Amino acid sequence: SYPDPLDGVEFWRVTPAAGGPWLFAVVHAPDRRNAPQDDTRSLFFRRVAVHLTNLERGPGPHRTVVFGDLNANPYEASVVG
Repeated sequence: SYPDPLDGVEFWRVTPAAGGPWLFAVVHAPDRRNAPQDDTRSLFFRRVAVHLTNLERGPGPHRTVVFGDLNANPYEASVVG
């Protein structure tokens, strides 16, 4: 199994001098060679989503950017779920 469901992601909150805060999630998701089961990949994306939701709590506006290597197509069940 994949060692840590949040290994491969970093979260950064950046507040520019002018404007509100931005939340960045830099992702390097498990690939099919090292995590062939869809359950493992789905767990990774669910944990990222839950963590982002927790970080976005509080008054808005929420400016969140997720980028990196998802190692998946954007409409795969593991990503969309």
